[in-house]
Amino acid sequence: MRQKPEELAEAGFFYTGQGDKTKCFFCDGGLKDWENDDVPWEQHARWFSRCAYVQLVKGREYIEKVIAQAEAENGTHKEDADPKVETKTKDKPRSEDDSKLCKICYNEELNICFVPCGHVVACAKCALSTDKCPMCRRTFTNAVRLYFS
Repeated sequence: MRQKPEELAEAGFFYTGQGDKTKCFFCDGGLKDWENDDVPWEQHARWFSRCAYVQLVKGREYIEKVIAQAEAENGTHKEDADPKVETKTKDKPRSEDDSKLCKICYNEELNICFVPCGHVVACAKCALSTDKCPMCRRTFTNAVRLYFS
């Protein structure tokens, strides 16, 4: 198994202690028999597309691209599938403007709006680690992913 523990953990998986079995901390989805070229995020999106963690962190567009790529590779989709689907990376040039960075980790861009207060102060990973808005300390009922153009 060539996947690094950090990659698996970032994609939401933890090791179960049996063979190469992993489970998602959020949706409880399990995977085993990892191939050397399997990408944890892609496998999570492909097999557990309804997992709220994958939807929040990676987004619906990423999940749809992964599924389309898998269908194209398996020959279950026709010419409308692009076998060269590229995933978006977060390696964007860092600007000096910290106003767009998560106020918890200062590593990722803000992309979550807490409901009902409406504050936008966290990235998806950090939003999952709290149950109160970091700005006003109110318990939020929902975290909505934002897309900026």
